[in-house]
Amino acid sequence: MAVGLKEYLGVPGSRVVVIDRGPAPAPHWPDFVAAADGWLEVEVEAGPAPRVTTLRGSRPHGAITLVGDVEARQLAPLAEILRSLATGRIDADTPATQGLLAELEAPVTMETYVGATCPFCPAVAAASLRFALSSPLVAVTIRRADQVEAPADVTSVPTVRVNGVVVSRGSIGEYALAEAVVGAAKR
Repeated sequence: MAVGLKEYLGVPGSRVVVIDRGPAPAPHWPDFVAAADGWLEVEVEAGPAPRVTTLRGSRPHGAITLVGDVEARQLAPLAEILRSLATGRIDADTPATQGLLAELEAPVTMETYVGATCPFCPAVAAASLRFALSSPLVAVTIRRADQVEAPADVTSVPTVRVNGVVVSRGSIGEYALAEAVVGAAKR
């Protein structure tokens, strides 16, 4: 059974601030703000394409940035990360993921390249975003591959780069992705 946006985001939570910079306001923000239980604040700023959206919660977390328009299948991971930022609850696939990310000793930069209609991209994007919540050492940027200039090693979506090196192409489970992130950080 599908849960509606109001039911999903209409929970008590701490303040979440979204800074959305682009050529025009993103069309989904009014629905998200209306669905949230008063904790979501969206600041819209005029800027060039591609759109750059920054998410900030009240609790410690890694940097979270979205580059390109969030639409179609990518709206679900956005709703999930907003709710998690507000509630502090991380719905990881397994608690072992957070334990693995706790092994990080230095900051890492994750770039997850996605497509709006890619069937595997929402799961990989959602896992990547949860990593930023699990560790303040993980900075995550979700990039729409069709709206940004992607590096030459990004040949398909989803593709995940850690500290500039591709660690995953295609579908990957959350724990396997965490292993790849931690492994890349140790190199």
